[in-house]
Parts: sequence; C-alpha cells; structure tokens
Amino acid sequence: MKSMVYDTPAGCHAKKGPCSQPKASKRKRCLQLHGQNNEPERTTSMQCTVKIPFALTAILIIVSLGCSQKYLNSGTMLDERDGRQYATMQIGDQLILAENLQYETENSWCYNDVLKHCTQYGRLYGWETAMMACPEGWRLPSDAEWTLLSDHLGGQEAAGDAMKATSLWFERNTKAENTSGLSMLPGGYRLASGQFDDLTFYGYWWSSTELGPQAWYRGLFYRHDGIDRKNLSKDSALSVRCIKN
Repeated sequence: MKSMVYDTPAGCHAKKGPCSQPKASKRKRCLQLHGQNNEPERTTSMQCTVKIPFALTAILIIVSLGCSQKYLNSGTMLDERDGRQYATMQIGDQLILAENLQYETENSWCYNDVLKHCTQYGRLYGWETAMMACPEGWRLPSDAEWTLLSDHLGGQEAAGDAMKATSLWFERNTKAENTSGLSMLPGGYRLASGQFDDLTFYGYWWSSTELGPQAWYRGLFYRHDGIDRKNLSKDSALSVRCIKN
C-alpha cells in the first residue's frame, strides 16, 4: 500500500537561584494541592540549605512527578453496550478516549482476524461503521478536532512523541514518552480486499470529515516524531478514538 507510506513530516517546577519567600509560598501551594500542609524547614543562606525529613523527601518526589505532568488522567468511560471500560484524557477542552475502541460490530475486524490483536490494539473499522461505532454521548473526531488536539500537544511535527504509547511499537522512538497519556498504538490497517498490514509499525485513526469517496485520517509512524494528516478510501478499516460530545 504505497500511498500509506509516510513521508518525513515537514506548575510546580523548582527554579535555581537564591531562596526567597515567593518561591517558598509557591512550593507550599503545591504541597497543599497534594495534601501536604507543612512546608519543609529551610534557611536563607546563600546556598539555599533545605532540611527535609526522609518521609517528606519521598512525598516531594511524588509531588514533583505529579506537578511535571502536563496532562492529567480524567477518569474512565463505561461503554454500556458491552460493559467495557476505557480510560479517558482531558486535552485542552477535549475529552478523548485514551484507548482504541474495541466495540464489536459489523464491518469491524481484529488485525489478521486474531482476537488477541483486538485486545491489544483495538478493532479496525470501515469509515461508515466508525461514524456510528462510538457509544452514546461520544463521536468520531472531525479533522479540525484532530488538528486542535495535535496543536495542544506541540503541533503536527512534534505531537506524535507526546501521543505514542511506550510499548507495543516495533521499535520505540526514544523521544516518544506518551506525556499526553493518550497511549496511541500501531494497530495497522485493513484494505477492502481483506489485506492487513503495518501492525506495530503504523497507527491510523479515522476522522469524521469526508473528502468525496475518501475521508481524512491521522497516522503515527514508529520512527517519526510528528503526526500525519492524509486521506484514504472509506472502504479501508482503521482504528477509532472517540471524543466526548
């Protein structure tokens, strides 16, 4: 499938410096946010000596990790049709599934018709089916909504690194850290002929925006940092991520 080969895509952080009351207040607010009301004892020497008990040191490490996360897990969504529960993420104003859809319906497939691949990578849906596959209150993202999402994550040339899961890819891009929590996976695709390809190498996700007999999709390649915007025949089958209405 030559047309699907990718081209290379054109808080609470501590700052160094002398101790000061404003910084102490900022740290205190961060600790209070995470359930800690007592600020560590500090002296105002030129070297900024800080005396922190061992237990509080562990807490500060956790706080530091939590404050460094730009995007926070927003919870879960229960698909009442089959009882499956999905993780969700809030990115800007968008609430989106953090897993590929697995709802079984006509005109959807497991890669190579192997059930294990559905469990790991989700199902592949023809475009017409994808338009109706999301549960009530959710929908397939439009082309514009995919663009808004990638803009929140660094733009088209860098968003892929923030979106990719850190496992199940053929080879991990060392810059791909899944900082968005979206855990995008390389589920490959299916052609209308029944041919499957690209599992572990590429991930493809439909948009709801048509282009004649084709529709726009977004794609991630294991070696590239960005996210691709291309179009494909609606008869093909790709992965689905649902967005909240």
